Amino acid sequence: MENFRDLAALRGLLRSTYEKCPTEERHAALVYALKKELGFTEAQAELYTSTVLSQNAEDSADCVMTNGMRVMGSWVRGEQEGNVGGWLSTMKETWQFSIDLTCGHKIERYDSGITIGSFFQSSYSRPKMNLEPWHLSPVRYYT
Repeated sequence: MENFRDLAALRGLLRSTYEKCPTEERHAALVYALKKELGFTEAQAELYTSTVLSQNAEDSADCVMTNGMRVMGSWVRGEQEGNVGGWLSTMKETWQFSIDLTCGHKIERYDSGITIGSFFQSSYSRPKMNLEPWHLSPVRYYT
């Protein structure tokens, strides 16, 4: 399966579909185009079409472009829990959305602890990383 080279290519196909097809035929036409031109399976084409044509309105192509540009780049979320002088657990989650409609997801966790005794102090850190590879997906860029 191939994917669109960028967000503008997706917008172009959607705009063309809106100009050439009546409302009731747009879904089927886009499914057909995805299967024929990009090698999507029937299930992939149906999912992709239902995602980007969810509103099926005249301005949907422009909304896809606008909303896609809003989420481009890196998004990071973090959490931290623990107590002073004891254990600490930190989590960092990163999402990366690229102009070529690929996305990546990474979760990093670090668990650490400090032991304080009468004659010594020790600490440890145990990193864990959960990586999801970059994958092609119909990122939900609709209104």
